[in-house]
Amino acid sequence: MALSVTITATSGAAADGIAENAAFAVLHDGSILIDNKVLIFTLSGSAIFTDSLTNTTSRVTSVIGSASVSFTDIVGETVIVTATYQSDPLVSGYTESTFVDIPLALEPPYIEPSFGNIIDYSVIENTIDFIVAPWANMKVGDVVHAYIGNIITWDAIYRVEQNDIGNPIRIVINNAKDLLFQYIDKTLVAYYKVGDIQSPDALYYVVNAYIRNVSIIGSRDSDRSALHLCAFNSLTGNPIKVRWQYYLEDTWQESARFTDRHPLKELHVSLANQSGAITVYPMNTAAVGDSNNSIAFAVTSVGKLVTWGGRLAWAVPPSNVAALSNITAIIASPNIVAVLDTNNTLYSWGNNAVGGNLTAIVDNVLTAICNRSAICAITDGGYLNAWGNIYAGGKLPSGLPAENGYISVSAARGAFCAINRQGFAVAWGENNFGGNMPKDIQNINNIIDVFATDGAFAVLTDIGVVRAWGNGDYGGTLHKPINNAIAIASSSKAFAVLRSDNTVTAWGNGLYGGIVPANIAALRNIISISSTDGAFCVLCDDGKIYTWGSKEYAGVIPPDIVNKDILTVSGISGAFSYITNKGSVSGWANSGTFDTVSDHFYRTAYRLTRNTPINTFLCMDLEGNIISIGDKGSVGNLPPGINNMLRYSEFKF
Repeated sequence: MALSVTITATSGAAADGIAENAAFAVLHDGSILIDNKVLIFTLSGSAIFTDSLTNTTSRVTSVIGSASVSFTDIVGETVIVTATYQSDPLVSGYTESTFVDIPLALEPPYIEPSFGNIIDYSVIENTIDFIVAPWANMKVGDVVHAYIGNIITWDAIYRVEQNDIGNPIRIVINNAKDLLFQYIDKTLVAYYKVGDIQSPDALYYVVNAYIRNVSIIGSRDSDRSALHLCAFNSLTGNPIKVRWQYYLEDTWQESARFTDRHPLKELHVSLANQSGAITVYPMNTAAVGDSNNSIAFAVTSVGKLVTWGGRLAWAVPPSNVAALSNITAIIASPNIVAVLDTNNTLYSWGNNAVGGNLTAIVDNVLTAICNRSAICAITDGGYLNAWGNIYAGGKLPSGLPAENGYISVSAARGAFCAINRQGFAVAWGENNFGGNMPKDIQNINNIIDVFATDGAFAVLTDIGVVRAWGNGDYGGTLHKPINNAIAIASSSKAFAVLRSDNTVTAWGNGLYGGIVPANIAALRNIISISSTDGAFCVLCDDGKIYTWGSKEYAGVIPPDIVNKDILTVSGISGAFSYITNKGSVSGWANSGTFDTVSDHFYRTAYRLTRNTPINTFLCMDLEGNIISIGDKGSVGNLPPGINNMLRYSEFKF
């Protein structure tokens, strides 16, 4: 008999390039099985053998004359499998094998740059990428039709090339800024088709900025000179409007800059329609001092209190405070220090030589403030609690307009003023230094904020009216109310007001900033005010700053200051510091300009000195690294172990 080949094959594998069909061939001469001979296998169509990855392969027959092969396909089709005897090509056999089409499964497209399902409009330049993941059976010539939009639409057609096989396809969308502008605060739909098969939709929410790209800069301080915080986009360096809201409070303010009146409270920063918020932690540095030296305090991220600098016996933390490991915040005045723990218990101590006992432990404290010789706290329910020198406000007056419901308190040198939820204010303490509120101001019922110099108070109403009282040498005389006010700052003897038309006015002791120079009064683009003990500094929307007041208190900007691109300004007793939109930090005092530090992006410049000729700031960058700038007195030598140990803010979902 003549040699022949008998061949059979399986069918039904998916045409996905992975699933296999198989063929089984036998070389025989009648009933005699022929072993150790070579059979050549070939495939028609798009199928390939798994060993050679081509449409041809070979096998040597076994002792029973057989040989087997496996193969795959990416096209649903029926192919011909042929087995040919190598020594005699006329001896061959063939059979059919079928691969089954599978439904085309497409993934949703994705867009870059994006953050999850958020597109941050602020970081888009001119283009974005529409990205399509590879799909099963992807082949040269496949047509991808990409679509974006349900308001303003965009589409593009892309034809698959050889080097695209198995790889994501990236389609560039030009003029993306114009396209995405129409979708700010809206949902954008993206999808594509391969042939007639459509992908699932990808939904993106377009925002002016993404909350994870927002950083907060500025110092939290209970002193009048450092009240302004700024939200900025860390990718673009530009200020951005956010929502500012104190923990457990119902109301919020939307703005790029925020006057921080409660530095002992957690502050939450968020963006509309986005999950998560930035928690800005309470004030965690403070300083006390006299004309000879200062002592600095810092609360670490593990709740411990660290001190360094000069020597003042009364300022040494009591043993019960030194043992605490749950401190969250600290406040101070020239003669008093107080800390707050996670249980809202306040511990205070101070220089009892100023009159009265300053040592106390008070529970359920919401906020507190110190003047030079007394403390006032607001506890749960809005109750007032004061202690220390009774003549300086250390004892509450009788006949308060309300027993509770107080929400904020401010301190002059020897007096306090508190505001309740109904918008009334009450003052007590040294009568000649703000403790005696005029009757007409007592009757105002829409007060929302109060500010102090050393000897006077100024209140702001919900319609932007400012009234003042107290010692005339300290800004207590305001001949007529100021209207359209949106912010107030104070030196030790003068007030300055920022109005809604971005102009500024001032009153009080002219040597301490009570008279605004004509060139500054003419400005129409002021966005914030800061102060030292004797001078004011305004920041304009073009990033420039202007000062007035006493040169001794940094009221004159040195000529070597690069006056541009400034993002925020803060002050201490006798110096200003500033941070630029590139994150560099510097400042000046009467002694001259401080070194500029630009190795990181700095977010804050804290007070390290008080009431001394030495002026020093502690600066923290976005990663928590700290340095000091200014006059290098005893507090300028930072203690080991506090780098990266001071908490500023944290993003939380």
